[in-house]
Amino acid sequence: MRKYARLREPYKTADNKNICKIMMYETEEGSYLFMYSSPDDILSVSDLCYDSSEDLFDDWNDLIDENGWINMEDPMPYCQHDAFIPIRVKGRDTGKPEWGKYEILQDGEWTPAFGTKRLILRRWEESDAENLYEYAKDPDVGPIAGWPPHQSVEESKNVIKTVLNERETYAICLKEDLKAIGAISLKLNGHTDMTERDDECEMGYWLGKPFWGQGIMPEAVKEMLRHAFEDIGMQKVWIGYYEGNTKSKRVQEKCGFKYQWRSENVDVPLMHEKRTGHVSMMTKEEWMEIK
Repeated sequence: MRKYARLREPYKTADNKNICKIMMYETEEGSYLFMYSSPDDILSVSDLCYDSSEDLFDDWNDLIDENGWINMEDPMPYCQHDAFIPIRVKGRDTGKPEWGKYEILQDGEWTPAFGTKRLILRRWEESDAENLYEYAKDPDVGPIAGWPPHQSVEESKNVIKTVLNERETYAICLKEDLKAIGAISLKLNGHTDMTERDDECEMGYWLGKPFWGQGIMPEAVKEMLRHAFEDIGMQKVWIGYYEGNTKSKRVQEKCGFKYQWRSENVDVPLMHEKRTGHVSMMTKEEWMEIK
């Protein structure tokens, strides 16, 4: 049995986390309390174990809001008990869990997702359109990467359906709420001009401005490199940035890419202009040395 409740006021844990929402999960062995930092969080940030549900209620009933405890369905088989959506460790249903790799039920299908300490990289959904528009409308985000700001939620939804639906294209999400805050992709042979080999690809990414300067992009890039080399058999990953995009340059340097060349008069078709481009690359052997 699972129930959740929102707190009247944020509760501060011993490790200084502010808790706004809680979930209880009752089992034969005892009752678990999962804690969440915001009302929209999907995954818990902390948990406690009680001998009984009565003990749990004694501690928390005076702290929850007027709506009280709200019943919710038990988790699907093999799914995480603390998750507000169906999410499971990859392979757990077959008895061969691959820790750090996840699967999320999207549109009735289990789709791959990858995890880091703070992030989940998952496939895009049309329901992400409002979040995409929130960050992609910022003139400081798209143009420096070679695409114009989005003008409407409808345009963002169309981009999800026509661009962000490609294989190996993922939404960057904070683990707590799984809301899209950026994008990262591997462009495979036939979709990039940097290589003609099936075992090489080009990485691209962008991140919403409110999340700049927090180390999120290097964290996502390193996980995508792992995925490229370990999961889909790449031998080289190429990457580029346009002149003036110093943030992207720093990310690539931090992650260990090695500079290759500079190109003048590179077409940027979505911006109807030409720019100077810079290209870097990493081999699987180089990644193995620094991972």
